[in-house]
Amino acid sequence: MFLSFNNKPRGYSVYDPSGCTFKKRISFDKKDINVVHNFIELSPDRYLLFSAARKGNKMVWYDVAEDRAVAEDYNLPEFLFFNTPYSHTFSPFYMFNDTVHFVQAYNGEVYVADKDGGLKPKYDFDFGEYNFDISTLKEESVEYYVRHSHSIGARYANRFIAYRENSRYYISRFAFRRSLYHLVMNKRDGSVMTFQRLKEKCLCFPVCMDETALYFFASPQELQVAINPEILSDEERKKFDSVLPDDNPVVIKYTFK
Repeated sequence: MFLSFNNKPRGYSVYDPSGCTFKKRISFDKKDINVVHNFIELSPDRYLLFSAARKGNKMVWYDVAEDRAVAEDYNLPEFLFFNTPYSHTFSPFYMFNDTVHFVQAYNGEVYVADKDGGLKPKYDFDFGEYNFDISTLKEESVEYYVRHSHSIGARYANRFIAYRENSRYYISRFAFRRSLYHLVMNKRDGSVMTFQRLKEKCLCFPVCMDETALYFFASPQELQVAINPEILSDEERKKFDSVLPDDNPVVIKYTFK
C-alpha cells in the first residue's frame, strides 16, 4: 500500500501496492497532523502514522472507522529528524509474523506496536560505553550535525537504518567509528554478533528477508561493496561484469548457511 496526499481537505488516500486500486481515505485535522512521513496498517481500520514534523508526539494511532486519533506517543525533538543523521532514512516500521515493529534509529532499540496505542520493548542492545545518548543533543544546524557524526557521534553505535528478522535471526546495520557495521542476533540463544563485513568480504543491507535468505536491492554503483567478485562462479562473474552504471538496481540474494 501507499499513502498519497490530495487536494481535498483533511485527508490522505490509501491505495493498493500497484497504486491503481483505491482502498480507503484517512481523514484528520491537518492542524494536528500536517504531514505523514511513514505509515503502516495495524488492522483493517487502524493505522500507525509517523510524522517527524508534528509538534509533540510523532506517532499517531488513527482509527479510520471512527475517523479520529485514538492514541499518540514518541515525543522527540523535531531537529533530531531534520538536522541530524541519527534518524530514519527509510521507514521506521517493519512487519514480522503479522506484527508491526518500530525501530529507534539512533540506538537500535526495537518495539512492538499494538493497535491500541502501545509500544512494547522487544530488543535492547547494550554497547556499554558505546551506547548513544541523545539527551545531550540540542538544536543546531545540519552542518553542525554532519561534523558531529564524524567526530563525537562516531565514537558511538548509532544510525540503525536497515533492519529485518525471521524466525532465527534479527539483523540490522549501523554506523560506528566512521564505518558501517552489521548486527546479527541469534534468536535461539539470544547471542549477538557485530562485525564490519561478511566472511565473503562484502557488506549487506537488510531491506528484505525470509526464512532462507536476505535480499538487497543494489544500484550498479553499490555492487563493488555488496558483492565480492572474487568468490563468484564464472557465470555469476559474467553477470556482475555486464552491469552498466545506468542500469536498474540489481537484486542480490544472500543465503543463510
